[in-house]
Amino acid sequence: MTGSDFERNHDKQIFSDLPAGSGMLTGTADNTVRWIEKAQLLNASLWTKFVNEFRIRTDDGDNAWRGEYWGKMLRGAVTVYRYTQDARLYKVLSDTVRDMMSTQEENGRISTYSQEHDFSNWDIWCRKYVMLGMEFFLEICREPNFREEITECLCRQCDYLYARIGEASENKLPITETTRIYGGMNSSSVLEPVVILYWLTKKGRYLRLAEHIVSCGGSKAANIFRLALEDKTDPYAYGVSKAYEMISCFEGLLEYYYATGIEWCRQSVENFARKVAASDVTVIGSCGCTHEIFDHSSVRQSKPSEAEEIMQETCVTVTWMKFCHKLFKLTGDPVFADCIEKSYYNAYLGALNTERHTAKAALKSTSEREIIDTFLAFDSYSPLTEGTRGRKIGGLQVLADGSYFGCCACIGAIGAGIFANAQIMTDKDGLLLCFYESGMIKTTSPSGSPLKLNIDSKYPFGNGKINITILSEKKETFKLSLRIPQGVKTTIKICENEIPVKNGITDIVREWKNGDVISIDFDMSIRLIPSPVYDTTVIYNIDWSTGGTLPVEEHQQDNAKKRICLTSGPIVLAAEKGLTRENIRLPLSPVFEQNGNIKCHPVSVPGYRKTISVSDHIAGDLVFCDYASAGQSWDDETELSVWIPVNEEYIQKLPEN
Repeated sequence: MTGSDFERNHDKQIFSDLPAGSGMLTGTADNTVRWIEKAQLLNASLWTKFVNEFRIRTDDGDNAWRGEYWGKMLRGAVTVYRYTQDARLYKVLSDTVRDMMSTQEENGRISTYSQEHDFSNWDIWCRKYVMLGMEFFLEICREPNFREEITECLCRQCDYLYARIGEASENKLPITETTRIYGGMNSSSVLEPVVILYWLTKKGRYLRLAEHIVSCGGSKAANIFRLALEDKTDPYAYGVSKAYEMISCFEGLLEYYYATGIEWCRQSVENFARKVAASDVTVIGSCGCTHEIFDHSSVRQSKPSEAEEIMQETCVTVTWMKFCHKLFKLTGDPVFADCIEKSYYNAYLGALNTERHTAKAALKSTSEREIIDTFLAFDSYSPLTEGTRGRKIGGLQVLADGSYFGCCACIGAIGAGIFANAQIMTDKDGLLLCFYESGMIKTTSPSGSPLKLNIDSKYPFGNGKINITILSEKKETFKLSLRIPQGVKTTIKICENEIPVKNGITDIVREWKNGDVISIDFDMSIRLIPSPVYDTTVIYNIDWSTGGTLPVEEHQQDNAKKRICLTSGPIVLAAEKGLTRENIRLPLSPVFEQNGNIKCHPVSVPGYRKTISVSDHIAGDLVFCDYASAGQSWDDETELSVWIPVNEEYIQKLPEN
């Protein structure tokens, strides 16, 4: 198996990933993957620590989710390995899979919960990640005997579930009754690894288990699959709104569609994805303005943060990226690739903890216990309005050795791996250049002839100029497509001759020869986005007693309306205390040029990927930076904000929503 989808989906997908190791990048994406590999994934002791939780079953004590950490991080590690092909990482992953397999009980169970606490709280959710981790590792496993052992281990895990979970009429426990959380939505997400195991083994009992899970609708609080199919309601109003768990259920439904070809499943998944993109994704590419739930964030995103509120969870960011990657390959709709790009360059890179800060919030929140301060590779929550990084650790749990970890810290690696591997894709007629990181892509032409694409790019943190040189052994006619970011004015030349540009994806069919150069110029001019304006919306807060939601009417605050966001291509700019001004709550009084654009010019400031000086009538020149670089000191005083207050007199000059 060479692809990330076990080669099971290709007949139903428009695009497919290239084989592992096809890309050798030199820009931001490469740096990110290499850093994560070194800082986190090659740490063998960390893997041992996670596996140990399955031996001592710490989750019995507080009904927690320590069991998710291993599988989450293994998925990401495999995705990173597909890019780096690092033999050291393969050894670490092989060792930890063998270690995890050694924890399997005689009856097939692998869990951080004891037998007495079977099928409660986060038990099946954590088992899901063990199975997914092993299934992802099978994609890269080079040893036939080891593959057989892993597959047998997976079957024993799933057989244990199949024997006990199903219809009540069969004296089994329905999947939505295996936890009190979110109406069973967390448990229902086991659908994904169950269907993948069916693909691997073709054993009908696994498909029957999947059929049962689908029939339960994802949650007893609401049938989320039916609601998505009806396409009348946004996900934040489904009656259960936890974002990450809901996306995970729809990932499983997509796998079920691939297995069965049942068209309503595909339609439900696609409807859901488009509703999320329209109703809940913010300018930095994540969801959730209040905690980790779908909450109509697309209109609520400019509201000032309350002191105890948390926003934009990294788990949600990464899961959304991963989901969009699947949807793009399924539909070919470039809107999903745009979503990945926006998420990656803003929310995702902003969550990287490359300076190796430790979060003071962990020690504060666990003051009753003596714990070891621990470096985590990812921040958990990203603010949109005046706030700081490192405020709180999402999914914080203390491990047996006194160190701690969090859900966002272990899921993060897969975001880097997906983006690095997805630079170029294939379809039945040729190639698609999806993202524009610098480097060399090795592939083949549709006829099978060796082909390389050398990409020279400083996009998006530098200018928008990109040169792609074709390196081929022979002349050949085929299609080479270029994704055009939404709303970005673009010029394309081939060997100095300008060609027409089509929004979304531009297809170029011609006879290509060695040395041909494609020159792309993306307009990186500063764009102004006014804050969404509404009178009233209804949001749905989690009812912790039922796992469902409670409707709450919310009126937009005046100071949420009088704000703007500045963007350059996919990059969102932010105000940072100390860089922009000492008080970033002061309103901006922008100077507009005759063409209606804000007067500004690029500047260079060490430590930031991108900085722009914006002219202000009162304050003079104010420097804004890319969101990912903002607030990376993790200092309580280093505030940042995407949504910038604007003086009243300038509101009338803003473009309409």
